[in-house]
Amino acid sequence: MGAGNFVANNCRIIPTRLGTVTTPVICLTAQGFSQIIGARIVNTHATNTPIVNLIYKPVADGINYFIQANYTMPVACSLWFPFDAFGVNINDQILVQQSIASSVDTFLFVAEVPGRSQ
Repeated sequence: MGAGNFVANNCRIIPTRLGTVTTPVICLTAQGFSQIIGARIVNTHATNTPIVNLIYKPVADGINYFIQANYTMPVACSLWFPFDAFGVNINDQILVQQSIASSVDTFLFVAEVPGRSQ
């Protein structure tokens, strides 16, 4: 069973504009027992090529785990990271970091677990 099956059911998109910061930005703090279908990172800038990091931070560890580290985003490009319904615990976080301010938007695709999500 691929991620496409999850996307069609009870899925929501969480957009985040990283804005003017170059430190990691929290895109998701899990409030229920969610499953992450995937993440899309978009370079919205016409000339900049920012370096981006996609980070998973489980609350139990408090440690940043890099899903993607130091990727140079081509101009006006997007990058899709399939998570294939990766289950997160309450308060786990997904963060994204850009090296050049105001260059990146992110979209997290999240499926709710029926009867368990808030």
